[in-house]
Amino acid sequence: VGYMDSLKVSISNQGAASLTLSSFAVSDTTLNYSGLLNIAIDPFGTEILTVYFLSNLVGLYTGSFSFSTNDPGQPNIEIGITANIVEPPIVAVSTDTLFFSNISEPQDFIVSNNGQSDLLFSFSVNVDLVAAEIPVNDDFTTCEQPEGWSQVSSSGSGWQFGDQGGSTGFPIPDGNGCYAYINDDAQNVNGMSEILVMPELDLSRATSLFLFFSSYFSGGNDQIARVVTSLDRGTTWQTVHEIDYHPNWHTSFINLNDYAGQSNCLIGFYTSDNGSQGSGWAIDNIMVNGAFMQPWLTAEPATGTILPGTSDTLSLTVIADNLEVGEYAGEIMLHSNDPAESIVSIPIALDVLFLSVSDNTFVPDSYTLYQNYPNPFNPETAIEYDIPFTSDVRINIYDLTGAEIHSFSFNQLQPGRYKAQWNGTNNRGQLVSSGMYIYQIIALNENKVSFTNAKKMLLMK
Repeated sequence: VGYMDSLKVSISNQGAASLTLSSFAVSDTTLNYSGLLNIAIDPFGTEILTVYFLSNLVGLYTGSFSFSTNDPGQPNIEIGITANIVEPPIVAVSTDTLFFSNISEPQDFIVSNNGQSDLLFSFSVNVDLVAAEIPVNDDFTTCEQPEGWSQVSSSGSGWQFGDQGGSTGFPIPDGNGCYAYINDDAQNVNGMSEILVMPELDLSRATSLFLFFSSYFSGGNDQIARVVTSLDRGTTWQTVHEIDYHPNWHTSFINLNDYAGQSNCLIGFYTSDNGSQGSGWAIDNIMVNGAFMQPWLTAEPATGTILPGTSDTLSLTVIADNLEVGEYAGEIMLHSNDPAESIVSIPIALDVLFLSVSDNTFVPDSYTLYQNYPNPFNPETAIEYDIPFTSDVRINIYDLTGAEIHSFSFNQLQPGRYKAQWNGTNNRGQLVSSGMYIYQIIALNENKVSFTNAKKMLLMK
């Protein structure tokens, strides 16, 4: 009720002459047609008509949309329209911004439905971070086919691995350790065609992509060598790079940006003797790297339904495993069927001031706070501490006047040794001045037994 909706009607001409439509009409002011008043549809063509609907009354509605045609069998068409008009859902969120200063704590916020019909919602998270990533890095050190690699062979001989793969007709230069190779000269298999395939790559988050590798390829006896790719799991292959002849080992650099964004991609090394006895090809030091989008926030649940007059609690969790100390920003997009506010954007800020990394292999006997290192420091320093029992931990940093500079809290830390890093900023993200500071740990375990200790540290600029 009170919001514009639309209905689309597909009109097809199934005859061999032009179909004309005219005399468009609606049954009442709740409906509106604002399209062309005279329409001609070619033989076997189709036209889409749009009727707009706006009701200010709740309840069951019936009406109609009609028009005339030059079809002698159907000169007048009337399309009935029914609707159940309800009060809309109204979305409301408990916060307009979300700020994370502690990478270990989830944050909750409430989504409410203040309307009188079901609220359907979903979330999208736009907090990506571009970071370098190396999905493939193999140098055949063990002289064996690496785990996850595969082969496509037409001759049965296949790619081999070792450090002495050369022959008189294909002398592979020494000095590269173990490598993968095809020696068609030694195998003497006419009609050989082989592909050595890397593990399947998920490049859906990639923004740029590059392939590096070393190879020796003499190009003798009509041998060909190519880098190929497949996006259908090996059913078809495309050539992306043709290897030139080189008298020694040579490093190739191949731009694979066209494949960034693909969810499954195979990259292979293809060689063939063109039906006769060829020479061979040796490859080594394979590396695929590039820039990948790294999401650092998840929302649960991602979709749902909220009944009228009720609410749901949404939990946001930071994934900061690969984040450096610094500031990050993004937004949560709440999509719903609220006609007045179908998208609600909630800004997100993450200030990674204090990284916590636990050593779960070590279970200490007692609480311990260690001296920070380096000390003196500028501007970053690490603080290490032991937790013998599952505990809530708070770390406060004070200046010598007793004023709190910064504080961090960690819930339900498991037993282990933790290393935290502070980058010399206050609660507002501003760098503090040189001088002596006090850092204090307060831990409370499940039995409500508390531990506290403090030490001095010196910031020198």
